Amino acid sequence: MISSWALPPDVLEALEARLAELKPRLAVESGSGESTLVLARHSEKVVSFEHDHSWAKHVRRRFTEENQPISHVSVIRTRIVSTATPAGPLPWYNAPSPKGIDFALIDGPPCRIGRGAAGYQIIPNMNPDGEIWVDDYGDSPHYKQVRAWVRLWQKTYDFEVEDRGRYAILR
Repeated sequence: MISSWALPPDVLEALEARLAELKPRLAVESGSGESTLVLARHSEKVVSFEHDHSWAKHVRRRFTEENQPISHVSVIRTRIVSTATPAGPLPWYNAPSPKGIDFALIDGPPCRIGRGAAGYQIIPNMNPDGEIWVDDYGDSPHYKQVRAWVRLWQKTYDFEVEDRGRYAILR
């Protein structure tokens, strides 16, 4: 069962193809779902932040349904709290982001809550050649937030933003 706010099939296919090329050691995801299964198939370790307890349980069940191993996947169910960022307090998961991230998928918190803190929490923990995908990029607030992250971190990470309409890729 895929919820109405799941990544669409064409984005999941593009994600699957890209991860097959990259083979990340550590993938981090904000907002779990079908993408968690895709990340797990191609990553040595996956950390997925999720604020909704029942959805986190649903995602874990999907691994069983798909006969997919979950031992290398951590679906971390945690509250969303106000987090200090260079842009001021913004909502984010109440869990630390791991260091050494090779690939990040930003698909949470839900748009109504906001994803502004994502870049401030994830980017400092990225490996220099890491890649970030941001879902719902075409939505005006997300576009502005991604541009703010790039401006802040540009000196450390040589980001280029590839606009794919629905999502963006930061490389």
